[in-house]
Amino acid sequence: MPRTLVGKIARLPEDIREQLNRRLLDNHPASDILPWLNGLAPVKEILAAQFNGEPINHQNLDNWRERGYQRWFDARQTIAETKELAQFAVNISAAGNGSIPLGASAIASGQILKRLQTIARDENENAAGEELLKLASANALLLKGEQNNERVKISQERLRQHYMAIRLKRDKQQRNDAAIALRVLGDARAKAIEAAPWSQAEKLEGVGIHLFGPLWEPRPVPVQENPGQAKSSQVKASPA
Repeated sequence: MPRTLVGKIARLPEDIREQLNRRLLDNHPASDILPWLNGLAPVKEILAAQFNGEPINHQNLDNWRERGYQRWFDARQTIAETKELAQFAVNISAAGNGSIPLGASAIASGQILKRLQTIARDENENAAGEELLKLASANALLLKGEQNNERVKISQERLRQHYMAIRLKRDKQQRNDAAIALRVLGDARAKAIEAAPWSQAEKLEGVGIHLFGPLWEPRPVPVQENPGQAKSSQVKASPA
């Protein structure tokens, strides 16, 4: 953790330090900053109470610029980068059909990469090595989670394809049964369907409904232009 700063500017209220940091960010010269800062009533009170009324000087401002301001600037950059990562995560999540883990992984990966860039400047080589191991383990977990997500997607797609194959097989079998029944059934309902002024496709639908009831999955039937036939896009019930 960074050490707590001490000094004239560090003792000032947060709102005044915020104003000062913004002026430094906008490259205001010390010749403008010092008269403004020393002229503020809260600053005068703190200087009188804790520093024998000595004003803030150029050395105090330089020290603050190197430490306090730099911390403020780094935190500001971190917030901006985090917002960018968050927006990037939202974009990834949207591209991944709302997958939150993908977005979270993007943020975590960004933070890991950022930390790797700063480790090279760490004077404690042992501490840097230990942190590298931790980051490598964390990255491995992220990769494993992403691979598991991909496996789940593949399994879901295979299951969907298997289900569709079963439906197609059942549909084909039902229609074969209906075609056979249309030729061999002797009950009154089948005969009525056979004698109806329908197309062959409409008759198959009628027999299918007759044989399988709600288990039958109807197909759209092309509209017949022949005035002698019923103009129906789908048979909903067989004739009585």
